[in-house]
Amino acid sequence: MAYQKIVVVGPGGRLGAPLVQALLQSQGNHFEVTALVRSTSNYTVPPSLDSNRIRVLKEDFTDHSALVAALSGHDAVVLAIPFGLDLLSASQAVINAAIEAGIKRVIPSEFESDESPLTQPLYGNKQAVRELVKEAANEGKITYTLIRNGIWFDVGFQIALGFDAANKSVTLYDEGDRKFHTTTVPSVCRAIVSILANPTNFVNTVVHIHDFFVTQQDILAVVERVTESKFTVTNVDMEVLGKTSLEALMRGEFTFPNLAGVIKASIWGKESAARNIVVVGAGGKLGAPLFQTLLQSNEPKFTVTALIRSSSSYTLPEGVDQNRAKLAKVDFDDQPGLVNVLRGQDAIVFAFGAGPDLIPTSKTLIDAAIEAGVKRVIPSEFGNDEIPLTEPLFGNKQVVQKILQEAASQGKITYTLIRNGPWFDLGFTLALGFDIQARTATLYDNGDRKFHTTTVPSICRAITSLLADSSQSVNKVVHIHDFFITQLDVLKVTEEIMGSKFAITKVDTNEMAKSAMEGLSRGEFIPQNIFGAIRASVWGEKSAARWDENDDSAALGLGDADLAKEISKIAVLSK
Repeated sequence: MAYQKIVVVGPGGRLGAPLVQALLQSQGNHFEVTALVRSTSNYTVPPSLDSNRIRVLKEDFTDHSALVAALSGHDAVVLAIPFGLDLLSASQAVINAAIEAGIKRVIPSEFESDESPLTQPLYGNKQAVRELVKEAANEGKITYTLIRNGIWFDVGFQIALGFDAANKSVTLYDEGDRKFHTTTVPSVCRAIVSILANPTNFVNTVVHIHDFFVTQQDILAVVERVTESKFTVTNVDMEVLGKTSLEALMRGEFTFPNLAGVIKASIWGKESAARNIVVVGAGGKLGAPLFQTLLQSNEPKFTVTALIRSSSSYTLPEGVDQNRAKLAKVDFDDQPGLVNVLRGQDAIVFAFGAGPDLIPTSKTLIDAAIEAGVKRVIPSEFGNDEIPLTEPLFGNKQVVQKILQEAASQGKITYTLIRNGPWFDLGFTLALGFDIQARTATLYDNGDRKFHTTTVPSICRAITSLLADSSQSVNKVVHIHDFFITQLDVLKVTEEIMGSKFAITKVDTNEMAKSAMEGLSRGEFIPQNIFGAIRASVWGEKSAARWDENDDSAALGLGDADLAKEISKIAVLSK
């Protein structure tokens, strides 16, 4: 059921005003809106709005009891507070009061691009707000949704995007050929309305939206066609702009040109694409195809280094471009040696398994990457979301996450975590339960629960897309999939392809989970218990591989997989 009673903080601003209007005009949702403003505000309800469905509350934001009383009885709070010096104090006051008042959902003042080390001096206040809501959510006190929409297309057309229509001029950042996400204010409002209308979706997560994924050159072509005139073009070197603006900010010179310079450099700067990539585990089931996929990319062209232990017998695949494919052998206990190999690299991908050495190996590589100045780490995730059932198996991954999160919070490095559900192709028999040769299928419960699943080639494509536009995935968990299906869906297509019925065995996921957890708690880390816990975590009632279908897949170029074709490939290989 949709949230009904909504509080908007900042109802007179560039986002708040149209948001109030969008809520009141929403079709099929009878929202009641409270405009919460400071006691000193002169805000009044615009005459065009339905005064029966909106009221104004003026409160002293330093009076906690008054704020709690004002927020009591409401369902959700949207903070549309403009970026400024008091954003942190105002947000903290409202969120703390919202928790005590029993508010169900808060949408903080984000509404920008992803985090970047370049903008950390600007947005430390937003990070503090995020930490506040995440801590409260972890304790079950409230839920939150963070919205990232890139540059505001309409409001920022001149000041951010660089277009001056009145003077027929445009400022292109470098050559203006780097793609970026941008959203209009009405679309941001529509997204907020949709989230409030569907409260079971987007719980405690970051939502990415956009109207356009374009370059400045794309916009310029349309603008010149619409205005029937040529624009005067000025090019700005983004590396110089970012460096000088950041240096000024570090001196305490928080002027508008410096603020704008850092923000623009974070969006259109060269660091958006990671060109020099290190793959650790390049001979593995994910690492080998990933290495080839990266080398096959032409835009951008990656230089890819396979980093292996000095004792490894791995060699580069035959026929690869020796100018772009590199091999580095080093003793992982040799920190200076690792640092030397990683200098000049943009990103490092861990494509090794989650075995007992995951934590020490990952930490060694992360420490070396930080010292070497590597910008991005993609750790060995490539699985499901975290739930208590699999904590005995994947607690080591959580430790690696915390190492990265702590380093990222200090501005030392950035990371991206990738969640893709069960591997469809490699896990077709072992995880999904289908044995093509034996014509058997194991269905968990009734096989009718939907789950996300991804093929290895698609995981490789997603990683390649993330590295090609690394500015869009800073310190973020990315969810991808090829298919959002049930085991019954897979069974039907598989039987059609094979031309025969499969013998069915059904397994109770509750019993499987109970048996697996009891065994793991006794230290019995045998395949039966390991895979029992994993399968129960995917196909049980509370699934770790079932998230919002509108995840990050489309933005990363996925969505064209064909279920019948993928099963046919598996059938050919199984002969």
